[in-house]
Amino acid sequence: MMNKIKLSVIVPIYCVEKYIGNLLNSVTPNLLPGIEVILVDDGSKDNCGSIIDDYQRKHKSYVKVIHKQNGGVSSARNVALSIANGEYISFVDGDDHIPSDYFTSIVSTLDKYGDPDLLIFDFYSVVGDNVTTEKCREFKEGFVDRKIFCKKNLDVATAAIASVCNKVVKKALITDICFDEKIKYGEDSLFFIDILSRLNKIVYLQKPLYYYHMNRESSLCVTKKLKEEIILFEEIKRRFESYKDNYQIVAIGRTARIGYDILKELYITNGHSNEIEYYERFIKGNLTNIVFNKNLNVSLKKHCLFVWLGIAKIYIQAKCRFKSRY
Repeated sequence: MMNKIKLSVIVPIYCVEKYIGNLLNSVTPNLLPGIEVILVDDGSKDNCGSIIDDYQRKHKSYVKVIHKQNGGVSSARNVALSIANGEYISFVDGDDHIPSDYFTSIVSTLDKYGDPDLLIFDFYSVVGDNVTTEKCREFKEGFVDRKIFCKKNLDVATAAIASVCNKVVKKALITDICFDEKIKYGEDSLFFIDILSRLNKIVYLQKPLYYYHMNRESSLCVTKKLKEEIILFEEIKRRFESYKDNYQIVAIGRTARIGYDILKELYITNGHSNEIEYYERFIKGNLTNIVFNKNLNVSLKKHCLFVWLGIAKIYIQAKCRFKSRY
């Protein structure tokens, strides 16, 4: 009789030959009954494809390999989601790694709290030789109130809240939801905005179960990131216009934050006046919702107020000049 698959771990891989050995070494101790690992080679130009094929031959009972044309991380995750058999889904990036008790800690927590819809856990942030623990400081261990989780999702800059890599989601909730393949930046945030309304039972485990490696070659350059932020802004804006109650609050908070980040970059780079006017108009038109929203931080409200007053560009450019001098 086949073991029931409790957890499917989805790993998109693209040109990370330098790091893939570390990832696979960390996966091996977690290959236990009840887990499946789906490695997706997203058209890698290096030797990642052959490396994961060799690994799969050694661990056929637990590991699946998919080879596909390059389509981006969202495309790779979606292909894996379509064949995943686990009751729960988790995501690991190809240049990161996991601790040896990843699977056992996740399963014991899911069992302890009666199979929640979503499990959140802490993670390690790795920069060179420096390792720091990133905690979801907004929550206490155990059950998390759904409204509180929605409010905390306003802060797109908090990786502990926005990332998929420190979360485990019940597959039954996402059978008709996938990652938006148009989005190359912020796809995690969009994915969780889409499933917020379906989450009832959320649990937080105050334990780091992921090693997230920062500042690697895959980082987006500023120009490319700006373009991707603009696409993300439009997608969240579209969702914000159709949501209600807490979910609309989350969407407008995210949209305001990203919109202001785009404006700031346009001010600094002397972007096209039509683009600047578009984002200024959005912030001015939603200023009441932003300023009187007690869930948004004071700094964002202040900067959006500067936009409304017409002094944001002067303020940001002066700040940049000051920083360049010192």
